[in-house]
Amino acid sequence: MHRLFASLLLLIANASTAAPQLTTDALYERFNMRSIHSSFSPRLQYFCQSYLKDYFLPAQIVKKTATELTVDNGDDVWTLKILGPNKISVENTIKSGTYRSSNTYALHFAEASADWRADEAALAVPPKCVQFDAAKS
Repeated sequence: MHRLFASLLLLIANASTAAPQLTTDALYERFNMRSIHSSFSPRLQYFCQSYLKDYFLPAQIVKKTATELTVDNGDDVWTLKILGPNKISVENTIKSGTYRSSNTYALHFAEASADWRADEAALAVPPKCVQFDAAKS
């Protein structure tokens, strides 16, 4: 009986400390864009929001598989690919210009903010930020 109780406690402890899994849903909803340098940086220095879901409506998701997510608002295209555990590639293309970037990032899950982050940048939410409305953009 003692062994069974100890085994149950160990199982519960392991289950509660398991890190969230990186998925394309998590990239859309909880990847903190403030943790990388990108064409989004000027927007992030003005607007309050931090995640792709805040800037791209669900209808603007043009491709979503288990390992790849592409969002497109008509001009700004982002493709995020899961390369392995906690590793992604991010491509950004601006169709109206010649901008194109591609980078690979190691991510970690930040418990305090409950989001995924790279360690490349730490753009703070501006004190007098403006709310962005994706439906109006």
